[in-house]
Formats: sequence, C-alpha cells, structure tokens
Amino acid sequence: MRYTHFFRLRHVLPMFILCIAMSQSAYAQTSITDCGTSANGLQSVANGLAGSYLMANDIDCTGVGAFPISGTFSGTFDGGGFVITGLQINNGTTADTGLFSVVSGTVQNVGLVEVEVTGGNDTGALVGRVTAGGTISKVWASGTVTSATGTNVGGILGSAIGTATLS
Repeated sequence: MRYTHFFRLRHVLPMFILCIAMSQSAYAQTSITDCGTSANGLQSVANGLAGSYLMANDIDCTGVGAFPISGTFSGTFDGGGFVITGLQINNGTTADTGLFSVVSGTVQNVGLVEVEVTGGNDTGALVGRVTAGGTISKVWASGTVTSATGTNVGGILGSAIGTATLS
C-alpha cells in the first residue's frame, strides 16, 4: 500500500510544481525605464492598471505630456528608490489629478523632483485620491501642487478615503 501512494504522489508532484511556476509567471514585474509610451515607459502603466511595475532607474519626464495615469490603479508600483524628475500635469479643474489619478493598489519607494501639478479636487503630486485598500509607502515629492477649486490638495496626495494606508 505504501508503494501505491508513493507512485501517485510521484505523478501529482510535477503537476503541482508546474501550477506554481505558472502562477508566478502571471505576476511578473514590468521594468519601467523611461517616461514614454513604450512597453517599458511610465505612461504605459495606464494600459495595465492591475499590473506589477518596478522602476529600473531615475526617469526624466521634463517636457513630456499625456499624464496623469488615468483610471484606478489596483496593481503594485515600486519605484525601487529611484526618482521621477520634471513631471508636469495641467488638468485645469479636473478632479483626481496626480501621476496616478486614483490608487487602490500599492505605490511605494519613489521620489518626485521638480513637479508642477495643477488640478481640481483631490490633487497631489503622486496620487489624486487613494481609496480603501490602497497603500502609499516611502514616497516623497518636491515642487508645486495647485488646485483651481482648492479642495483636498496635498504635496504627495490629494485625499485618502476609507482604510487607505499611508506610511
């Protein structure tokens, strides 16, 4: 009887390992290397709002338009301790303005230098609004953040709703 169980386990184990390998590949991180719209560009994050991203180097966004990353970002963005420089966003009176419009996922380990962000309600340099379950951790910013409407404006984020985590 013991030999029979070993035989069955021997056939089940490779399938188990295959399933683990497949599930890990589904969560592969995309390396962010520039400010553009290429597969590795910062602006391409908008095409995969539930993805996992890791900055590979400092990124200069001076003179680049087409921000913010619109929609609700539910994935993970890890800046790796690198910096984004020269981010300029002018959304007039549009609410939820920042590099990320709305975050319900995780944004961490990133700095913003020389930002100029203008928006409506819920405006911040990094995130316009963090919703329940969202986490913002180990981030910093320098520059100017303004709002035409003057409600919920901050240097890092405009507002946090529910059980968002800020550290």
